[in-house]
Amino acid sequence: MITAPEFQRSFLHPRYWLTWLGLGVLYVLVLLPYPVIYRLGTRLGRLSMRFLKRRAEIADRNLQLCLSLIHISEPTRQAEISYAVFCLKKKKIKQTQIKKKNTIRKK
Repeated sequence: MITAPEFQRSFLHPRYWLTWLGLGVLYVLVLLPYPVIYRLGTRLGRLSMRFLKRRAEIADRNLQLCLSLIHISEPTRQAEISYAVFCLKKKKIKQTQIKKKNTIRKK
């Protein structure tokens, strides 16, 4: 049987304070209602896009490559397309491939 690890007093050393603070913030975030977490995540994402411009450019290019068949009137909206759209497109492609295989087998 696996026993739980014991708490050591050395974890209270000041070098771990930032870790404890981070765990406390994450614990409080888990207790918040979903709409609040969603709004916080959206705002943090938009804020990080301003500071991490290179990463935003990489994400935009990846979306352009992955979602090239979907017409988008505003190029700036590409970064806000949900992952669900990508999954639906991928699922549709797989379904058409399966249909093609089934028609070939029937002949």
